[in-house]
Amino acid sequence: MEKSRSNRLDHRRILFTLLFWIGITLLMVVVLGGFQELFWGNQTTKMLYGLADAGYGYLDQDWMANTKDPLLAFSWIVKFTYQYLGVRFFHIYQFVLVGIYLYSLMMIADHFYQIRRAPILFFIFLSVYLLTYSDLWPYPMKILLHDGVAIQDLALTQFLPNGFAAFLFLSILLFLKERPYWAVISLVAACNVHTNYLIAGAALVSAYLVIDFWEKRDFKRVLMIGGLALLLVLPVVLYYLTSNQDAAATQVAEMNSIVVNLRIPHHTQVGEWWNGNAFLKTLLVMGALIITRRTRLFPILMIGLLVAAVPTVALFIRPSNKIAVLQIWRISVVLVPLSSAVLTGAMVSALFRAEEDLIRRWRWVIVLILSGLLVVVLIFGAQELVERNSLDPQLPSLALMAYVVENGGPGEVYLVPPKDRLLDPFRLKTGQPIYINWKSHPWYAVEFLEWYQRVERAESFYSASGEQRCALLSDFAENDGITHIVMPSPDELLCEGAEMIFGNEGYRLYQVGP
Repeated sequence: MEKSRSNRLDHRRILFTLLFWIGITLLMVVVLGGFQELFWGNQTTKMLYGLADAGYGYLDQDWMANTKDPLLAFSWIVKFTYQYLGVRFFHIYQFVLVGIYLYSLMMIADHFYQIRRAPILFFIFLSVYLLTYSDLWPYPMKILLHDGVAIQDLALTQFLPNGFAAFLFLSILLFLKERPYWAVISLVAACNVHTNYLIAGAALVSAYLVIDFWEKRDFKRVLMIGGLALLLVLPVVLYYLTSNQDAAATQVAEMNSIVVNLRIPHHTQVGEWWNGNAFLKTLLVMGALIITRRTRLFPILMIGLLVAAVPTVALFIRPSNKIAVLQIWRISVVLVPLSSAVLTGAMVSALFRAEEDLIRRWRWVIVLILSGLLVVVLIFGAQELVERNSLDPQLPSLALMAYVVENGGPGEVYLVPPKDRLLDPFRLKTGQPIYINWKSHPWYAVEFLEWYQRVERAESFYSASGEQRCALLSDFAENDGITHIVMPSPDELLCEGAEMIFGNEGYRLYQVGP
């Protein structure tokens, strides 16, 4: 009888804990302004392969969708979800990832500062921590405390492979809780979904091995932990390393130059992203290093900082496209929010320790003030949520895409202005193949260079006029199968065989005859 009652209590405790963290995650999502609408931003690239493979629209006929997929695991998730669960599950996945991220960071802070030892202390920490994620405060706060350098972040409001970094934070928590093997499994999960986390994962595993050997002096155990990490990540590493085996060294070098200097200099060129904001983030991490200097977190932060800082300094001295394209400083998306959580926990805990009697005496006033601030940021976040999901369908780009959805069919290929950011979602919003755009590109040299040639051809068409444009149109129609052309208004396509079938103040859509 006692055992049955104990089981019921355990089940209730587990259910209460689960509901509690779901509630906190929900608060976090609202503070962030909710999730963005599907098929926007970087999703237009990252989800393309999975959706095309799943039979979404006619994307299987798209040139880009038939290049080599750099994100096999993520594409499989997208394909499986679209085919069997429905697109709403992408938001559910993102909710779970945000929950893992938030739980991991809060429990890391609790591991060192016992922020759950008093309800009022936990409430103060939770409130302060959630408040820092609101866009209501001056712009630099949220960017400074929770995003990495070089305009890199975890995409907490959009389902992308970036968000699987949540498993890196969970890995750190598991290691701190003396679960090194589970820590490795969690870390490898993130690296397999997003190969850009391979270097960050290697830095974390290295820190785990150093700490474990220093504490236990068990070389066999270190080999087992490191061997498990290598075994689980080896397939994706080999896939990545052999991806350009058919390309000449000159082709790889040309690709790296275009990526670094033209396509994403804001991510790859140190001179582009190193600024006061990046300097403050570095100080933030160094502050976390100081307060964790006698803990197991210190080597994790230190090795991560060295992995990011040494190549950065080296590239300042001697630029190298080969190194820059690796974006080694991506580990900052782990270091910065980890440091913020630890520093927040340290400050709140120190304040509570110094003024515990005063805080307990005025706890209801403190709860009222912090609750009021939370209500304000929640209202602001809810407004952002509504705005994100209530775009005017009459906006020129949306009206164009809606027309294509209603009237498009198989065998069509659309030529769109390649650098028009408003048309980046064209593929995923319409399900129709396009010739090319600047947003989405392959990551393997031979295909990348073909992509760049396509971009140049498309750009030359839109910059041409008169007979030259009509000659290019004929070439596109005959050799590339282009059936429709999107022109930015008020530009017209005055060529034989081109018939305008849609137009508004932003765009004109032409059907191209045989």
